Amino acid sequence: MATVTVKNIPDELYERLKSAAEINRRSINSEIIMCIENNVISRRINIDEALENARQLRRLTAGHPITHEEFNQAQSEGMNTDRVTAAPLSTRAEASPGHGH
Repeated sequence: MATVTVKNIPDELYERLKSAAEINRRSINSEIIMCIENNVISRRINIDEALENARQLRRLTAGHPITHEEFNQAQSEGMNTDRVTAAPLSTRAEASPGHGH
């Protein structure tokens, strides 16, 4: 097996790798290999599997509608931070009546 040395990894990127490795219960080296595999190796998409995954996700989230504004805000915050904190569902529903779909 080949050995690769990566130099000058930005601190923020290293911390993200380290966090991902901890979450996935991997060493940092194993996490880097997974990142490379996921981005270099082409994967064929099984359409039936992808559709079933989408349907399952839709079923799981059906009782938790959010507005476009809430989605956009969460997406924007996610780009700027590692963790997004949301208000409880009851508070969100009260704050934006009629915008839950």
